[in-house]
Amino acid sequence: GLEGAQVKQCVCIFKNLYRMFIEKDMEMLEINPLVVMTDGNLKLLDAKFSFDGNASRLESWALSSFRSGAASPAAS
Repeated sequence: GLEGAQVKQCVCIFKNLYRMFIEKDMEMLEINPLVVMTDGNLKLLDAKFSFDGNASRLESWALSSFRSGAASPAAS
């Protein structure tokens, strides 16, 4: 299980993922795997996501930043 700072980091990651899911009108967000690195930090290694095609608030930065390999909001 997670310990100490890892718990705080996990809570922060999932709060950011939830916020992104709601604000960007996502239909699906899947993280697999979430790993503990040798330095003890958590890292999301892969993600799948889709957006509501009928959403009026869909922002182009979300798609362009993920396609360019930019760090996700959860990583910053």
